[in-house]
Amino acid sequence: MHVAIGLPKFFLEAANSIPTLIATFLVILIVIPGGFFYLYSKSVQQDDSKIISESLPMYQMLLNENMTFMNLPKIMSLTTNFHEFVILSSLDAAILNKLGADYLKEESPKIPAPKPGQQYKIELGLKAHFLILAYLR
Repeated sequence: MHVAIGLPKFFLEAANSIPTLIATFLVILIVIPGGFFYLYSKSVQQDDSKIISESLPMYQMLLNENMTFMNLPKIMSLTTNFHEFVILSSLDAAILNKLGADYLKEESPKIPAPKPGQQYKIELGLKAHFLILAYLR
């Protein structure tokens, strides 16, 4: 009776034992625990209601009995979830300028179009604020 291991011949050759052991070591001891650590660190940033923990102090400061409902879209746009919004093209800037003119009237800042191949961040939460206003209307 013969017993065989279901591995490719490359892994079973004696000349390839060191590279095979190194690759196995990297996968088992570095890649798999690293993946779990990455997923765990992302889950720790959110609380039970899926709100990023960094946004909670801002909510506690801005949400009170003196707040008006007109300020809610601006408060929502300041959350950490929207910090990575960037202007990618001149079309993006033109659409945001139109949304700002429609919903914010005189107080709307003008967003310049980026040069081709470039992107830039605008005032914190401005793009998210325009998009939330457009969604609510």
